[in-house]
Amino acid sequence: MNNILKKLSIFFRDNFKDASEDAEFLFIPYSIFSMIFFVAFYAANGLGCKFYEQEVFGLRLLSILLCVLLSLKNYWPVKCQYLKIYIWYLLLVITIPTFDFYLTLVNSFDGFVLMDFFVGIFQIMILTNIFTGFILVLSGVLLSTTIFSCVYDIKVIKFSSLFVHDIIYTVYVAIFSAFLLYLREKSRKYKLNAAENLANVIAHEMRTPLRTIASYAQIIKRYLPKLIENNIVISKYIVKNPEITNELRLEYIDPENYKTLYDSINTIREETKNSFLVIDMILMQISIKSNFDQSVSLISIKQLIEDSIRRYNFFPSEKTLLHLNIISDFLLLGNSTLLLHVIFNLFKNSLYIIKKYNKGAIYIWTNHNRKYNELHFRDTSMGIKSDMLPFIFNSFFSSKNCSSGLGLSYCKQVMESIHGKIECRSEYGKYTEFILYFPFVTPN
Repeated sequence: MNNILKKLSIFFRDNFKDASEDAEFLFIPYSIFSMIFFVAFYAANGLGCKFYEQEVFGLRLLSILLCVLLSLKNYWPVKCQYLKIYIWYLLLVITIPTFDFYLTLVNSFDGFVLMDFFVGIFQIMILTNIFTGFILVLSGVLLSTTIFSCVYDIKVIKFSSLFVHDIIYTVYVAIFSAFLLYLREKSRKYKLNAAENLANVIAHEMRTPLRTIASYAQIIKRYLPKLIENNIVISKYIVKNPEITNELRLEYIDPENYKTLYDSINTIREETKNSFLVIDMILMQISIKSNFDQSVSLISIKQLIEDSIRRYNFFPSEKTLLHLNIISDFLLLGNSTLLLHVIFNLFKNSLYIIKKYNKGAIYIWTNHNRKYNELHFRDTSMGIKSDMLPFIFNSFFSSKNCSSGLGLSYCKQVMESIHGKIECRSEYGKYTEFILYFPFVTPN
């Protein structure tokens, strides 16, 4: 029984989460449009355009306030950003099925308001998906019916003459909408699976040439000092014997270019390292959905940090930037490979920004609160601009040129897959701090 409830809970969570992520770009436009719609219809109905007899001012005002609240989500404090999904679903329930069906009830199923309710059903299905839309419509209908029964006597409802016809039309709209959405959802999943399979193949195929490039870069780096040493000898010989040099056409590398040669090799190594990291994250994002449940284990946070430092490809100068303060070790339940790449990604972002602005260091420490164990990861470089902060966990969002924009989105997916979360706090010009929240677990 517990297993069935757990699977149902995961099914509900995944459906609602997927629907909100797909529609996140609509949060602000939909809120603004709905707010204008509610105000305009109220004004028009009051000025003599009698679309319906009975007004529902309380629900209309609540709908407008929710629209205003969500339309300003980019100005919410960072710690409140997680509430946007809950406000979105509350907005959908109140503004569409609750408001429309309550208006239908108080106007005795008048043809115009009933048609508005039908359109609302179709609209909510488009904004979410079949399952989520059905739950939201059902919730709104039950809520509006409950409110109506508390305010009025249910017997006062007088059905219009078109009621039977409207019921038939409602069923038709619901079935047709569900069918279209089913086809759209099936097509979307097919394309998503095809894209994931293609990404998987490309990622695996790219590893071989990248390994070759990295290997040859390492070989060049190994022999470069000897080549430069020989070049110095040749340059001295050329200075002393110009006539022989002209005859043999000897050339040498200008000493000013030695540093450029070393930097080129280091750049190749760094770019291949970053490419491997992106490939790993693509493969790990696919494995989050397919392999997570089969590969979880108890992990020490101290051991995880030590492994990530040991395995990440730091340059010698970069390790001096790390400052660890893991006073209290704790256990977490998760996939060690996925979590290692979360730490790798945070290292990569911090080292990039420190190198770009030539300032800062990385501080890592642990803490806890009443609900979670915490891992804090702070760099004291440039920070993130406040207008960018709400979007950093969105897929494909990046402030860097030639960046995939997958890194922090990947981190968020991994943390949510273990029922944790990740937050970012930043003050532009001073610091950026990521906090990873892990649920409490015990050795048993």
